[in-house]
Amino acid sequence: MKHERSLVPSLSRGIIAIVLLVLVFASIVLARTPRPEVGHQAPDFALPDLNGKVIRLSQLQGKVILLNFWATWCPPCRSEMPTMERLYQEYRRSFRSWQ
Repeated sequence: MKHERSLVPSLSRGIIAIVLLVLVFASIVLARTPRPEVGHQAPDFALPDLNGKVIRLSQLQGKVILLNFWATWCPPCRSEMPTMERLYQEYRRSFRSWQ
């Protein structure tokens, strides 16, 4: 019985040590990840359009890009949609949409 009681604290310390190591590793990796900054070039990335064609940001260099990630279950996302629609209506002749 005494052996079982000493096993639980050791196990808890082991789990805490693993969690701390993971957090330290994650913070090191995140610290090395370049962050986009205002006034600097955005990092290149690629996303598929609605037809499955992959488009890279670098292909659109020199063009104004508006990329909005949103979800129907997100209240702030839903509240910004009227503003996005007005922006689209005002500039739709200039917009190229991948739909």
